[in-house]
Amino acid sequence: MGLRRKAAVVAVNLALFLLLAEVVSLGAYAWQTGALYYTHEPDRSVPKSSERVDDFRLHPYFGYVWRPWLRVHPQRNNHGFVSPHDYPLATSRTVIGIFGGSLAANLATYDAEHDVLRPRLARRLGREPDELQVLNFAQAGYKQPQQLLVATYFRALGQRLDLAINLDGFNEVTLATANALDGWHLAMPSLSHIGPLHNVVEFTGSSSDALSRMVKIRKAWDGFPTGTSAPGRAEAGRQARQRVFFSTGCCASTTCCATNVRSTSTPLR
Repeated sequence: MGLRRKAAVVAVNLALFLLLAEVVSLGAYAWQTGALYYTHEPDRSVPKSSERVDDFRLHPYFGYVWRPWLRVHPQRNNHGFVSPHDYPLATSRTVIGIFGGSLAANLATYDAEHDVLRPRLARRLGREPDELQVLNFAQAGYKQPQQLLVATYFRALGQRLDLAINLDGFNEVTLATANALDGWHLAMPSLSHIGPLHNVVEFTGSSSDALSRMVKIRKAWDGFPTGTSAPGRAEAGRQARQRVFFSTGCCASTTCCATNVRSTSTPLR
């Protein structure tokens, strides 16, 4: 078989493979959406969840929460937590609270949609699944002592908790280290999460200047290779803030570049 014939056979096989892959993809898309990909216009009536700065609110005790009753999926409640229930929730069921960071929040959110946690907990507790009520008190980026503050706060508001599940450890090490690199107290909320929101509220100068710098920070952040690890994202955010604020003459030291404030808290004893 000549070289040209071999090349032709390879080209034909490759074209057939690509055609088959396209057909399979179109079939899978049609099976999931019930429409043809090329003519289907996705339903955007309910916006997807996205961690934008204006979707969050500063909180006097927790640092930050989602904007209460934010109209995205999954639903945010009256206190800015991902939950279909407003807090405090009065119920005769056994109340199980989930506390922690993004892993805990995702676990509670997934359970609310697929009901995978209650049956397992019911078996361990010797109860029926319908006797249990799982509530989410977790937020992305939360670390101790935020979980303790959240539990204490809602207990003070009258929320009954029969069982608390706290998933922690990773954020306490990773995000606390990122705080320390920015001159931010270890016990304070994650600067990587609260920093942009704090900038909008507290930044010296006009609001347009603050927002302009935030856009520059985001662009600079995108320019750093972060991978998918939390330490990589935290370090990229720190370097991006340094680059923008040093270039604009806004700060004279690394530790003040993020929010122009330093933590004055004394070490916890």
